[in-house]
Amino acid sequence: MDSNALDVFDPIRNLWLSRSPMTVPRNRVGIGVIDNMIYAVGGSQGQQHHASLERYDPDLDRWTMLASMATKRIGVGVAVVNRLLFAVGGYDGSNRLRSMECYDPERDEWHFVAPMNTTRSGAGVIGMDGYVYAVGGYDSSCQLSSVERYCTATNQWEFVAQMKSPRSALSVAVINNKLYALGGYDGQEFLSTVECYDPDKNEWEEVTNMTCGRSGHGVAVGAEPCHS
Repeated sequence: MDSNALDVFDPIRNLWLSRSPMTVPRNRVGIGVIDNMIYAVGGSQGQQHHASLERYDPDLDRWTMLASMATKRIGVGVAVVNRLLFAVGGYDGSNRLRSMECYDPERDEWHFVAPMNTTRSGAGVIGMDGYVYAVGGYDSSCQLSSVERYCTATNQWEFVAQMKSPRSALSVAVINNKLYALGGYDGQEFLSTVECYDPDKNEWEEVTNMTCGRSGHGVAVGAEPCHS
């Protein structure tokens, strides 16, 4: 059953806590953070595909519905650059998408910006150095290894080096100005491999493996140091 639940992890106490649920259940939802507020974008409940957007205030433990996108999107990628939220690609119930919409929280408004070069659903999407990166995904025929990035200053997409493995339903993270692509599905198996992209060299390299294959998982970067 599709869920509207929200759980919060406390790393100090090493436990999970339940918080107020979203207004509607959302499967394959996109998530972004602006000013310590969590934005939940699109997703689906059963056969219903959402264009809606809601925001969670952790201080008040409250969700608020905001302006909806022009397009319904599940498997949508979300990135935040310069306090603007970008909803990238996804699936509207009939077609995989290459369109992108931009949300301005000051105006509570969405508008379309330049579409990707490639149709992508289930891509890894993240912001880094003024760019929105779209990594891998699925184009209705196969999993993708290609990567492209959107320049917010010029409203243009460009391809960069492709990954070594095709991946959809992957997760991405940025640490020390490098982009990490974790797990996903390559069309045959769930992946445990992790690749790292260096934008200065425009190169990918495999850096490690997770303990098991993961697809459709979430990844977050925290300040807690690693322990050997």
